[in-house]
Amino acid sequence: MLPAARRPFLPRPLLSPYDRPWVHGVLFLATLVSTTLAGGSWAARGFLYAQDVWFVWAGLPIGPSFLLDGLRFSVPLLAFLTAHEFGHYFAARHHRLDASLPYYIPFPAPPSYILSFGTFGAVIRLRSTFPSARVLFDVGAAGPLAGLVVALVLLAVALLSLPDPSYLQAMPGHELVNAHIAATGQFPSDLPPTELPLTLVPPALVALAGYLHPNFPPGYELYHYPTLLAAWLSLFFTAINLLPVGQLDGGHVVYALFGSRAHGRIARAVVALMLASGTLGAVAVLDDAPAWGPLLLQDFGVSPALAVAGAPWFTGLLFGLLGALLFGLLRRVFGALQGGLLAAVILAFGIVLVRFVPGAVSYGWLGWLLWGVLVVRVIRVDHPPVEDETALTPGRQLLGWLCLAAFALCFAPVPFRGG
Repeated sequence: MLPAARRPFLPRPLLSPYDRPWVHGVLFLATLVSTTLAGGSWAARGFLYAQDVWFVWAGLPIGPSFLLDGLRFSVPLLAFLTAHEFGHYFAARHHRLDASLPYYIPFPAPPSYILSFGTFGAVIRLRSTFPSARVLFDVGAAGPLAGLVVALVLLAVALLSLPDPSYLQAMPGHELVNAHIAATGQFPSDLPPTELPLTLVPPALVALAGYLHPNFPPGYELYHYPTLLAAWLSLFFTAINLLPVGQLDGGHVVYALFGSRAHGRIARAVVALMLASGTLGAVAVLDDAPAWGPLLLQDFGVSPALAVAGAPWFTGLLFGLLGALLFGLLRRVFGALQGGLLAAVILAFGIVLVRFVPGAVSYGWLGWLLWGVLVVRVIRVDHPPVEDETALTPGRQLLGWLCLAAFALCFAPVPFRGG
């Protein structure tokens, strides 16, 4: 037998004995189908699809043109997800950790009652613990860095293939926009008041691309461009994964880069800001409850007169539920006393801003409330301790700062407006 110092390195087999490749393959194919349907649905070039439709399924005009637009979205998005997850996978296998192949997560495509892009992303399952902060960093940073490279390539491809604004003429329901394009050859500078309620807010990287390309669409039209939408989503998913909380990729990076105490403080600040933004978005919706509340109550069989009379009580109940949710989340993070005080401040501040500073509503996004629930209840705010917290090498520190810069460039405080 060779001495220990001279034994050759024997890596683990590429696949774990626990892996079932057919399961991952089926999930991949299901996600390819759901994202292709979503891509064609968001492109929405109805006049074009009507020319070669094979059949209509769930309101979608399935045909060559529809499927081609769908694939222009699904293939780039799955390329990003695959690069991100295999970045984690190969880093884990390099350090002899037992990691699963990626599980792709399909999700029903539009038309649906909630915003859907055909997938919830992908994950790998790590069956080993991290032996050191350096291994933790390598596995945590490899995914977002690999995914970011693909996302930047997708953004470049989308820019190089952008059509001129007349592309929108294939879409029904864009009369005001098309009239402006026909008259000026350019997109309107402001959102048309009666059309297109959903706006995708560009992060810094996408905003920069918009300045560089004369045909770059505004945010309320961006989702009609399949490859550009895939690039936008890739950057959005990168930012979400790099949130510096718990065991998200950003949490791994911050823990390895700054240590457990700094991670705890940063994670708590991020959760508080997340819930403050989500509460502001929720208050903006609930503030209009006197208008939509009676209609909702009538949908549940309440008589019109009783629905109108009960609207204030219904609104009060919703605000009470919002306050209870906020307190329950913050209590888990900061303790009962501090969490209660912070919940009261956030809720009161949100009500004051919505009532007296209407422009402040643009800084709130209801989606952050949902993410706050996921972080506090599922992902967790604190990072589990790592036995060996040896400082990162200079090269790893540089990559860590690169991850933080990527987060800043990919993050939009309010990624969606309207819809």
